[in-house]
Amino acid sequence: MVMLAAVHAQLVGAQLHQLHALNSQLQQQMAEQQRQAVLAQILYETEQVARRVWATGKSDPFAAAVHAETWLQGVQSVAPQMFSDIGAKRAWSSAVDTMNAASATLRRDAAAAALLDGYRAAETERQRLLSLVSGDPAGEMQKRTEALQSAETRLSNARTSMFAFCGLSVVAAGLCVLLIVIGSAADATAMAVIGGLGIIPSIVIVFIAWSLSIPHFLKRRAAVPVAASALEEAKRVCAALDDFARNPAGGVLLARVAADHPLIAQAPPASAFEQVAPSSVVERQTVVIRCQYCGNLTPVDLQGCQHCGARLK
Repeated sequence: MVMLAAVHAQLVGAQLHQLHALNSQLQQQMAEQQRQAVLAQILYETEQVARRVWATGKSDPFAAAVHAETWLQGVQSVAPQMFSDIGAKRAWSSAVDTMNAASATLRRDAAAAALLDGYRAAETERQRLLSLVSGDPAGEMQKRTEALQSAETRLSNARTSMFAFCGLSVVAAGLCVLLIVIGSAADATAMAVIGGLGIIPSIVIVFIAWSLSIPHFLKRRAAVPVAASALEEAKRVCAALDDFARNPAGGVLLARVAADHPLIAQAPPASAFEQVAPSSVVERQTVVIRCQYCGNLTPVDLQGCQHCGARLK
């Protein structure tokens, strides 16, 4: 019996180990499928941009180079070996080569290369400043001004409430003390007893009022400097944007290049990763079995193994 129990325990342990291994392999396959789905979308977007760069380069090489370098910077972490399909690897390399060629063609001219570097540096600085005010300086200023006004209003209300609660509590305690004094002077025992019994809850009320109203007031008071600091920061960013607009190497350069190269306004999105996130891949549970020929896991609803193509029984 002991030997049978030991053998049974070993079998159960081996089955659990195999189950854990299968579960781990399934999770890895699902993660890889999600990764390849994201890469496929990035590849599609990159091929679209490469076609646009090639077409733009015929009439405006400068705009084509700007589009190419901007996009390549956003997808610089993607490499051909990350794709599992050989066709996808070749398509990725072809699209990247097209955009690299557009950039290299323009950079053969030193003056054009310097203008391109200056334009990209100015655009990067403009985007950085705009990101500090959510892309809308006027709207952000109004929002932060309203936030400061709201914080000051809440502070005023909290201060009024604190003084009102505490004032009423002090008045109640004072009335109780007055009853005690009058009762003692007039030898009115009932009044003295009532005043004595009333002063205890009055003290409790005073304590509760202060313990509740003061922390609330301090919290509201602390919010005002934070809101004021946020408003000052927005003012500084707006002032920096104004200075940038007058800077010959900043806004002036951007305006001149935009006038000389209107196709720049048709630039693609800054990065494919901003449009494609792993959360956009819809997950679903799939029942799988192990192929008896290659040993890999494959969905049971397929007629053949997705790895080796062998017919499933």
